Amino acid sequence: MSGARCLIVGANRGIGLEFVKQLLRKSENRVIGTYRDPSTIDELNKLSEVPSNEGRLSLVRLDMNNEQSCKASRAPDAAGQVRTEVGAIDILIVNAGANGGKSLLTEEISNVTRLFDNNILGPLRLCQAFVPLLQDRSTAKDILPKLVLLSSESGSLTVSKHGRGPAYAISKAGLNMMGRKLAHELEPSGIAVGLLHPGWVQTDMGGPNAIITPEHSVHGMLQVIEKLDLVSFLTALFISTFFLTTTRHSELVPAVQPLETLRPPPPLLKMSNQERSYIMVKPDGVQRALVGEIISRFEKRGFKIIALKLVHASKEHLEKHYADLKGKPFFPGLIKYMASGPVVAIVIEGLDAVKTGRSMLGATNPLASGPGTIRGDYALAVGRNICHGSDSVENALKEIDLWFPEGIVQYTDDKATWIFE
Repeated sequence: MSGARCLIVGANRGIGLEFVKQLLRKSENRVIGTYRDPSTIDELNKLSEVPSNEGRLSLVRLDMNNEQSCKASRAPDAAGQVRTEVGAIDILIVNAGANGGKSLLTEEISNVTRLFDNNILGPLRLCQAFVPLLQDRSTAKDILPKLVLLSSESGSLTVSKHGRGPAYAISKAGLNMMGRKLAHELEPSGIAVGLLHPGWVQTDMGGPNAIITPEHSVHGMLQVIEKLDLVSFLTALFISTFFLTTTRHSELVPAVQPLETLRPPPPLLKMSNQERSYIMVKPDGVQRALVGEIISRFEKRGFKIIALKLVHASKEHLEKHYADLKGKPFFPGLIKYMASGPVVAIVIEGLDAVKTGRSMLGATNPLASGPGTIRGDYALAVGRNICHGSDSVENALKEIDLWFPEGIVQYTDDKATWIFE
């Protein structure tokens, strides 16, 4: 990214300092770095003294745990100083937080409060203070302001490995939800919101055993920020993850994928009202104009449609979907047939969606399917059995991720109160 006015919170060390360094490498960028303790800004001062950085790096003192220090409605305040320095800003990177904690049952409540104040309330104070400067910029033509919150996979309900203290993980889960809500609130203003997981980075917080350097982490995150777009509050939030081999000094390859915590967690019980299943209308079902009938059956039964699209899948994509059948003699023919035309990919949600969905489809062999099932009513041959349905909750999650990497749509289903007790 170039020609951007970037505000980096916590710029005096670690990841924040590395953001400043890499953003300054592009001569068109203007960078504002915040710090809390004046005794910790030697590196920032050295950067500001570099001739090529003259007039391009400003330092602002800020304590995110002090509302008066943050908020633009009070003086002296950091937001007011930033407005005076550069006016509106293009990118706000909230690099703030604290680590630590013991077992929840033995944890001091005062420490939980400290972590929540640092990891949730602190970023919220910063957003309340500085997002107006992004909103001022959002009125400019061809400008997409971006709010970036540095979070952690520890706060993910689906991918957390419990490597951090429980209170820390809970606070990061709160930050993830805050990011989601902010994305929803700011979408009408034309501001994109990103939640980034830096990885286990070699900083004071990450410790000496961390496996990712600040340089690699920030390089990967800047790639994510560059691509961040205003798609929707479900698909515009990303996590920067790094796929590593077992050696510490292996090359790191940054990748981008939707943040798992921004999707509802997988069902904890198979009889959950929120259980999901992947349903697919195969090429024969599409060509025979049965798509509407099939969708209608699931809706009339009480299931909620939360994802739906027409796809002409590639051979490679279909081979991933049917990977468990790869050794079967009919596998090549199956892939050729499935790639012969478009399919309709569907995700249903509701009570016991996997088992009930399979029952509604009928047996794999239509001749063995009872009347009233989709295959029993509309199909005769195994090779043209109209549709597919997930056979387990676990496989449903895998298939949904494969066919809907962009995520699913969340909305209130008003009929649910008339279906579930």
